[in-house]
Amino acid sequence: MELDRKEFHFDLDIKLLKDVYPSKHENAWKSAWSDIKNLMMRNGFDHQQYSGYESIGRMSYQNAYFVIDTLISEYPWLTDCVKAATFTEIGQRYNLTEELKTKGSVSNDVPFSRDTRKEIHFDLSIEALKRSYSPLSAHAWKKAWSDIRLFLESQGFIHTQYSGYESSVNLSMDSICLTLNSLISELPWFPEAVKIATVTEIGDRHDALAYIKEQHPVVAPTPIMTPNRTQQVSCLRVEANMAKMASKALERNQLTCSMHATDRESR
Repeated sequence: MELDRKEFHFDLDIKLLKDVYPSKHENAWKSAWSDIKNLMMRNGFDHQQYSGYESIGRMSYQNAYFVIDTLISEYPWLTDCVKAATFTEIGQRYNLTEELKTKGSVSNDVPFSRDTRKEIHFDLSIEALKRSYSPLSAHAWKKAWSDIRLFLESQGFIHTQYSGYESSVNLSMDSICLTLNSLISELPWFPEAVKIATVTEIGDRHDALAYIKEQHPVVAPTPIMTPNRTQQVSCLRVEANMAKMASKALERNQLTCSMHATDRESR
């Protein structure tokens, strides 16, 4: 399976939303998220977490932007209050929750065959967290999210939204399992407290904000994050070093040939 599904994330400016939402009844603006959710789910997307949606099946960028057109047409107030909107290419999503809950660890027994960037999402049970985090302080459990963030960022992951973290480079599933098991060793309360834990293959991310704000036609979306920028830089360095080595070898070869030629002439 290619990275041919799409994941849509957006963020709204609350102050502007209150001003532009059509119904002026008190707290009516809070219906904005359910408005968007209902439309997205009618158009081939599944709600994942907070303001995140992913296409149920394969979806081209043309179809994805058609959904945005439909969203803007149905809810024109969105263009005034949206402050972030992205599409990300995604592949398979794997649910590791059951294994974490039953074994307290994860193992690479899923058919993850490709090295791609990976996105980790989790959700914690507040009640379980209060029980398992620390009996020494009634409010210590509130540090759980920052504990996880500090650990994953130390492992090269980037915090994206709420409880979402993505790798900055391509990773194998073995590497993901190693990271999660290290997290469990560092934070032993995690398996008991986790309610949902998933890993998703991800590719390029495209900024859709300008399209929503100005409704510019998108012919070839420009990625704002590529799956293997670090590897590309590393490859370029390796290629440059190899070129230098080859150049030096050629110089040595030419010098040797010149010395042999001089030696023959002297004879």
